[in-house]
Amino acid sequence: WLKLWLRSLKRALAMAKCVTDLLVVAPSSVGDLPDGMDMPGRVVVNVPVGVKAGDSVRFPDDAGRLRVAVIPEAHVPLQPGDTFSVLVDGDTVMQALNVMVPSVNGQVPECVRVEGVDGQLRKADVPRGLVPGQIFCAMVPIPQGCPEAPMGDPLDEEAMRPWIEAAQEFRMNTDFNVVGIDDVPRCDLSALMYAMKVSSEGKMTIQALGDKIILSRMFDNLNIPQMPLLLVVQDAAQVRPAVEKFVDEHLLGPSGLNYILKPTHLSNGEGVAFQQRITAKDRDWTVDHIGKHLHTFLEKRASEHESLALQSLQPGFIAQVKYQSAVAFHMPLELRVISLWGRVRVGVWWWGDLAPQRNAWIVRKSEDAWEALHEHDGQNPGFEAALNLFQMHMPKMAATTEHLSHAVGAPFLRADFFVGNEEFGVRLNEVAYGSGVEYRRRGGEGSLVNDGAVIAQILQEGSKHCVSRLPPEAFLGRLGVRGRRYGEASVEALTSTQRVPLPPLALREERDELSRRAVPPELCMTMTGPVDFSPSPCGRDVFTHSPRRANSCVGGGWFLEVFPNWVANHLKGNGPTEGL
Repeated sequence: WLKLWLRSLKRALAMAKCVTDLLVVAPSSVGDLPDGMDMPGRVVVNVPVGVKAGDSVRFPDDAGRLRVAVIPEAHVPLQPGDTFSVLVDGDTVMQALNVMVPSVNGQVPECVRVEGVDGQLRKADVPRGLVPGQIFCAMVPIPQGCPEAPMGDPLDEEAMRPWIEAAQEFRMNTDFNVVGIDDVPRCDLSALMYAMKVSSEGKMTIQALGDKIILSRMFDNLNIPQMPLLLVVQDAAQVRPAVEKFVDEHLLGPSGLNYILKPTHLSNGEGVAFQQRITAKDRDWTVDHIGKHLHTFLEKRASEHESLALQSLQPGFIAQVKYQSAVAFHMPLELRVISLWGRVRVGVWWWGDLAPQRNAWIVRKSEDAWEALHEHDGQNPGFEAALNLFQMHMPKMAATTEHLSHAVGAPFLRADFFVGNEEFGVRLNEVAYGSGVEYRRRGGEGSLVNDGAVIAQILQEGSKHCVSRLPPEAFLGRLGVRGRRYGEASVEALTSTQRVPLPPLALREERDELSRRAVPPELCMTMTGPVDFSPSPCGRDVFTHSPRRANSCVGGGWFLEVFPNWVANHLKGNGPTEGL
């Protein structure tokens, strides 16, 4: 015990020496392994179509197992068919990280902290001899996706009763009929999702839900709060005048708001761009730059992996005010709320493969209560604040999602809500037919189990009991949609007396006083408990490159060194220092 105590004391003293330096956050970005380095376990990864720097991709290792890697930053963006390298060591995948040397009062700190790709704070030792602005290279582990959970048992007859009753009362849009649903293996959500995608071809309602322009106008006719459209372009010939109008009316104004531009026919963030306010001297360059971006992505089509309905969407582009959450993660708080037969089962805060410990599920405990489930450990005030906001707003988001599901007749609907902005309140972002992310619920012994089989069970069993099925025009007509086919569809603005009234608990356009208290970015990083890690097996201490600036702020460090709780509390209490 004495040796252990001395080792702990030695480590604590070393950590205390670095505390001041560790208050510095160093910008960093995932890069490629240096050329010419012969390293054991090196695997070459091909860049697929439809990805950009910072996206996660899956690749087979030498044993044929699928692994996760991150598309690196590069001076010239990597294109489909290009390659980059990773290291595979057992169950660990490691990639190079480019860390920029910061300056603290004109000096180079001995060590810094950086935010890893999984959102956890990591310690980076700065090599000697470098100057501020130079880049040093480090090897960091890449998270390998959402941890697996055992499949939960199907629901018994009593637990299924409310879902069967919901299906019996549901008026279903025939555009959502799934061909061969009786042949889909029981409780197999992946197989059911595949059948849904195949059956989506030519279905006008599914196409309308995927088209962000039509969808936004339907939201307006339902009085559901959303971020208004500031630019709408569907004709390439109208790009220049539309962009000029957007720049002159919004980007040149006194507003301090940021804006987001996104294609209406693509998914997974492809083509999304952000724009800040500009000065008059940058006006013409900005118009040209945005116009070129719009023309590039108006020519693209959805990936072949998407549903046939999404692949058939007409190209378009929109611009909106960027939603900023008071809890300052690098993206707004967004909850995916899932409705089955017009009854919400779960809300999913989805971080995906690169920060799987942050994935969280807001599940129904009773008609009026919701519980947050997750496997996140460590100290992260932002994470806790976000869960509290989701839970407090869940009743209104659930009521709004159920209203939407009934309005379009969709038995499996996902509605995505932005949360956490005091001025705008909770806003509906978009909806989708179905959702194939990971689902969790509590098992019989309290541990988390996979809820995917039960979601498939509810949909498959409910389909046998849903007897009211109506053509799409019975639903779309009440939302102002005119035209019998998607290619000729338009949305007429309805008067207040023509609109379907919102249920009492649904969202209204109002300020959100619950989001008044902000959580800054430095308190949205995870400080974990004391665990020892060895330096990364890279063959040399560091790789230094020519001085340059890092391109973005994904991150990691030379080796993973998580802090004791007392250090985490000290850092949290002091916050950022001069020199950040």
